[in-house]
Amino acid sequence: DIIGAHTGSMIAVELALLRPERVKHVVLVTASVHTDADITRLRERNTVDPPDAAGAMILQAWQHQVERRDPRATLDDVMRKFPDYLIGGDKRVWGQVAAFAYHMDRRIGSVTAPIMVINPRGDLYEPTLRVADYLKNGRVINRPDWGPSLIQYDTVAAAAMFRAFFDEDRYPA
Repeated sequence: DIIGAHTGSMIAVELALLRPERVKHVVLVTASVHTDADITRLRERNTVDPPDAAGAMILQAWQHQVERRDPRATLDDVMRKFPDYLIGGDKRVWGQVAAFAYHMDRRIGSVTAPIMVINPRGDLYEPTLRVADYLKNGRVINRPDWGPSLIQYDTVAAAAMFRAFFDEDRYPA
């Protein structure tokens, strides 16, 4: 059984495709299918100002993190994660930009293990709604009442949902 969240969802799908005999169930927290317009908008939004003496890059990074945080996250929560976000410097958005090029719509339908996609509110809510059209062995559970950090803030409920899914004996023969 595997769980992938955000860009980790892509890794989980690829792992399930590479090792189908070892993957019994797949849980994805977001599984976005992006349109060309989405990709253009995301690339424009995920740019980094060059460093300057006034620290504009740091302010831009802080504002990015505050705007996209889970509504239950405090500013202290953001501050604790902020140094990790800065480590990549001007290349910190490369992973996200590369992820936009991943074609979930072309890959997810080939996964043989049962898939449960959790769709919490956030930047990827609308693009994740689209994945239902490509699932052959799964379902999407829309949870607009959960934020993107559901594993941190809804741990007990998320774990119960995952456990119930993992306990279903629906693995293809």
